[in-house]
Amino acid sequence: MNRFRDLSAGFLAAVLIVLAGVHPATAAGHLCLWKVHGRTNTVFLLGSIHMLPADAYPLDPRIEAAFEASTEVVFEIDFGRAATAVQELKAQGTLPEGQTLRAMLPAPLRRRLHRELEHLGLGWGTLDRMKPWMAAMTISNLELERAGYDPSKGLDLVLYQRAIRNGKKTSQLETARQQIETLDHLTPRVQIELVEQTLHEISDLVPEVRRLTAMWRTGDARGLAATLAATFRDSPTLYTILVTRRNRAWLPRILRMTRQDHNVLVVVGTLHLVGTGGLVSLCRRAGLTVIQQ
Repeated sequence: MNRFRDLSAGFLAAVLIVLAGVHPATAAGHLCLWKVHGRTNTVFLLGSIHMLPADAYPLDPRIEAAFEASTEVVFEIDFGRAATAVQELKAQGTLPEGQTLRAMLPAPLRRRLHRELEHLGLGWGTLDRMKPWMAAMTISNLELERAGYDPSKGLDLVLYQRAIRNGKKTSQLETARQQIETLDHLTPRVQIELVEQTLHEISDLVPEVRRLTAMWRTGDARGLAATLAATFRDSPTLYTILVTRRNRAWLPRILRMTRQDHNVLVVVGTLHLVGTGGLVSLCRRAGLTVIQQ
């Protein structure tokens, strides 16, 4: 369940993780929260943190206020269908019979992955039947969980559960199947590059989380955008597939929200909000007034 939750909340563990270890933002600075002025309502865009430590709550009052002011809360996927999505993830993330991850990887990368498994106290049996994209995400998640970051405390999941308890309307921007297929349709070469990138960055993972926490806490959208762009500098195609293409697909839906008669809170991975191809920039280019909180 946790494996799916972290995947479904957003893509590319190496990027999502940089937003994982965030503690409550201080009231003095900005947040990764933007207010979009619609014709007759307000749409809030909130950058989600997909894994959090137990002490990450309570949330900043401005996030609480946006939640309370919204009749509807929109997420990337429908968390209410998690059981079905877990089955789909397992099916799509498993290699065909007779194939193994070890056989797919070049020898140097295979040795690096073996060393990481040993570091985690695991054997090849944990990953050998996984497709490379699934193995990359699993390794990153395991490393974070060892450091105390918990997918069940992710901001989007917590707000979804609260929305259900409070009787708020919930909806989603895409299906879990769409998210899984986006990764599953990556070419084998790109998937192997994802494993390589993950292992290259794994030793700096937790320190990087701590460094970037300060950016999130103060709403440093420019700093986050620069860091995320650097992460994808050698993989622009991957960035297009996982981020910008999906942002463009979501934009018409968000524009329609600004014409509704009630306020809406949209909770997506912060990766999707910052930068020139982020939803904040796309909304501004569409003529909307967007103000960071």
